[in-house]
Amino acid sequence: MFGDLGLTYQILPTLKASATVRRDQSNFYQEGRIAAGTLNEGGLGGYSNLTANSRENNYEVLVSYDQTFGDLSVVANGGGNIRYNRTDGVFQATSGGLSTAGFYNIAASNNRPTTNNYLFKRRINSVFGNVSLGYKDFVFVEASVRNDWSSTLPQGNNSYLYPSVSAGLVFSELLPKNKVLSYGKIRAGYAQVGTDVDPYQTALAYNVGLPYGNSPTLFLPGLLTNNDLQPGLSGSYEGGIDLRFLRNRLGLEFTAYKNENRNQIIPLPVAPTSGYTNAYVNAGLIETTGLELHIYANPVRSSTGFSWEFDLNADRNQTKVVRLAEGLSNYRLDDGAQWRTLTLNARENEQWGLLVGQGIKKLNGQPLIHSTGANAGLYVKEENVLLGSVLPKFKGGWLNTFTFKNVVLRVNTDFVAGGKFFSTTKMFNAYSGLAAETAGLNELGNPKRDPVLTGADASKSGGVLLAGVNSDGQPNTIRVDAQNLYENWLFALNERWIYDKSYVKLREVSLGYNFPSRLLGRTLKSANVSFIARNPLLIYSAIDGGIDISESETLWYEGGQLPPVRSFGVNVRLGF
Repeated sequence: MFGDLGLTYQILPTLKASATVRRDQSNFYQEGRIAAGTLNEGGLGGYSNLTANSRENNYEVLVSYDQTFGDLSVVANGGGNIRYNRTDGVFQATSGGLSTAGFYNIAASNNRPTTNNYLFKRRINSVFGNVSLGYKDFVFVEASVRNDWSSTLPQGNNSYLYPSVSAGLVFSELLPKNKVLSYGKIRAGYAQVGTDVDPYQTALAYNVGLPYGNSPTLFLPGLLTNNDLQPGLSGSYEGGIDLRFLRNRLGLEFTAYKNENRNQIIPLPVAPTSGYTNAYVNAGLIETTGLELHIYANPVRSSTGFSWEFDLNADRNQTKVVRLAEGLSNYRLDDGAQWRTLTLNARENEQWGLLVGQGIKKLNGQPLIHSTGANAGLYVKEENVLLGSVLPKFKGGWLNTFTFKNVVLRVNTDFVAGGKFFSTTKMFNAYSGLAAETAGLNELGNPKRDPVLTGADASKSGGVLLAGVNSDGQPNTIRVDAQNLYENWLFALNERWIYDKSYVKLREVSLGYNFPSRLLGRTLKSANVSFIARNPLLIYSAIDGGIDISESETLWYEGGQLPPVRSFGVNVRLGF
């Protein structure tokens, strides 16, 4: 539920004041039931429920001024805001199964049930103002300033100021009217924003643990709080040019930008002897530079009522870690829960988002193979190998709109080029023998899964011959058992399951019809019916085997993906 209530008073024709109260509120309830006879809770069943409530209140006062002095227009605003957030909830779950099968109630818990309640509160007080100036509709300057005071930062460090300024010049107004250039504008701007931290990270507080007998227990968290935290700051510079040609039938927008993130609030590992695992600190300078290109075109506009329009967007950016905390050259960005030695890292003076893990040792660029011993014919493994960056080289989208009289067809495609990710699905498919690569024929024409033979029967040998070289630089000639290779040696060998995330996907297709006004009558102003298909086709993917990385919820790995889903529907829009 959300809504607002406001009052506005017109003090002068050019000056008005308003006061507004807004609320955004949600209530969530979740129930879980485990039937008796399953593997969970020793086959005795279980029950749990979760109740969560959140609300955000905003109280805002705003004074607005709008007046034109000849060729100069002035729009100014100033005011203040109080934002209050509250989130609370209760979690309960049975322990040791249910005393009576099918009786789903916390009171039916065989052992003392697990219970927990939580409360988070945050308040941010703000004052702000901005002014926008325009001269003869071709010169524009806008500036703003805002100051926040956050309750989640320590007193004395909880105030942060962030200004912005931007300017634009419509230079086409200075040129003679012509049929080629319809519109031209150059623009530039700078803005800075501040960030705080989650509630209760500046002072120690006990967490509730499992009961000891009939007594409750408390314990200190593993994250050491910091009462000297400062707000994080992010500044951005941007410049660009907007051009339109041939009476707006062709448009080009080009933007270059640079973002600087300073004093980011991050948890850093500390010595376990301190009693903690991590501590909050202000650290780092991370710079992102990028280029954005937007092309609009209307290449076909015929007198028969047919037209073709398209929008093409592309974005390329690079993120570099300039500086971390003092004495720190590498910071792990992952939560440590992924496959064994695989980590996501931010390293000083290198690109953000580097994958590091177990790899295959190389000799003159070729995979190195064991030539003797129990591992003969298998890759030589190496730890802490750089496996690439998760960031793509560029990404974008392409929207095509075809119109013929009242029929409209929209085709939306997006794409990503470059970037690496780890595939859990591919690894487990090979581990379990379900992947196509684990079966079939080897280079001798024999089934891979047949026994490895040597001597006089070598021509009938099964197994797999891995491409690579021995320590003396000679090509590998030793075949290995397929099951041992895929089930044991390659499992969790991170480099083997790193793939390119490049793809082109047909994201949505919509075919609609706009009903003519003569069919609508006086009450109905517009009507449209459309057939919509979402995710109808993965046009291209750098990885095969049914993996659709465009549907992954994480940036750097897919964790056992379910098959992607297509959806089809009908949309009806009516305007009165």
